[in-house]
Amino acid sequence: MALQDLSQIVLDNPTGVFYPGQLITGKFELVLTEKKTITAINFISKGQAKCQWTEGAGENAQFYDGHEKYFHFKECLFGKQQSGKSSVKFKPGKYEYPFKVQLPSNIPASFEAFVGQVRYSLKAHIDIRWAKDKYCKKLITIVVPLDLNTIPNVTEGATNTGEKRLCCLCCESDPISGMIAIDRKGYVPGEMIIVRGEINNQSNRKMTCTKVCLQMVVTYHATTKSMAFKQTIGELKHGKLKGGETEIFNNERLHIPPVSNSYLHGCKIIDINYFVEIIADPSGPGFDLEVPVEIIIGSIPLTSVAEQHGLSLSTQEPMSVSLPQPGNSLRGLYTDLSMPTNIPTATMTESATGRVKIKVGKGSKDTVEYAPVYTYYNWNTHDTDTLFSVQKEK
Repeated sequence: MALQDLSQIVLDNPTGVFYPGQLITGKFELVLTEKKTITAINFISKGQAKCQWTEGAGENAQFYDGHEKYFHFKECLFGKQQSGKSSVKFKPGKYEYPFKVQLPSNIPASFEAFVGQVRYSLKAHIDIRWAKDKYCKKLITIVVPLDLNTIPNVTEGATNTGEKRLCCLCCESDPISGMIAIDRKGYVPGEMIIVRGEINNQSNRKMTCTKVCLQMVVTYHATTKSMAFKQTIGELKHGKLKGGETEIFNNERLHIPPVSNSYLHGCKIIDINYFVEIIADPSGPGFDLEVPVEIIIGSIPLTSVAEQHGLSLSTQEPMSVSLPQPGNSLRGLYTDLSMPTNIPTATMTESATGRVKIKVGKGSKDTVEYAPVYTYYNWNTHDTDTLFSVQKEK
């Protein structure tokens, strides 16, 4: 069995979930099944955001990327300073090395996507004499709670209307029109969005389907360009719609899966927004009719919603955290030192967008699987003893 299969990074907080400003403590367990001559064992903790994408192909391809570093700490757990020797022969067995990492107070929450990430990692680098270096890596999740009660106008409803005319050669159809309405704009993962909507097909074209979708729109900012990518994370789908017919969505429930908070405060190269859209998909040529309304997804629910489920929120004025904030300044962002003392119980559930494979070290083929975890409210069960427990989404 390989060295990196037996060795491990063990956290005193086994969930691997932390707030900005917290102290991470744990140990690196080095397990050897045979003698090894080791020069040094270095422990590297890193927090950074990256994004990259390519437009075009071949000679016309354009590559865009952005990067933001939050911290990069390196500590020698074992080496010449500890042993007085340039290298030491280790016998088979288990060796333990404690570590501490002080997280900065102004870092953004973890986020993972194909185009970009906010990623926090702990890595042990074992420098083995006359052999290939070995690595042991662990990914942690940083959460930055967003309190919906501190954001203006999220209790208000929202509506939008739109229409589209389909063209076929020189002819233009009568319009396809859409309307969507929601009762409020602020939600937490686990809640249901009550949607009312209507698609009126006045054209002579059949719609292959009508649907309401929950869309995550992530905007990445490279050095010279920005690009938005849309991902559907929830859907209510109806069937075909003939010309002259109308399709109604009457107070239908759209589930919010475990996903990141809106905005991703503290990160300058990634923005996250959410929209509920009603969509009509025409058969044949022509673009979809899309009518969106924006919602805000946070991690601390509205007081009125929590009370409906027999939960209570503190009426104490929460402390706001000074972080870089886009547009209108939002409050309700917390570090470990400023968290409200009385918030509803939630689980931390693996991201609905799935896991990624991450290399353990430079030049290594070994990988670890990781997905960030996000606040998720299962209103049917309440564990009042634990604020955060980690579970994998089913």
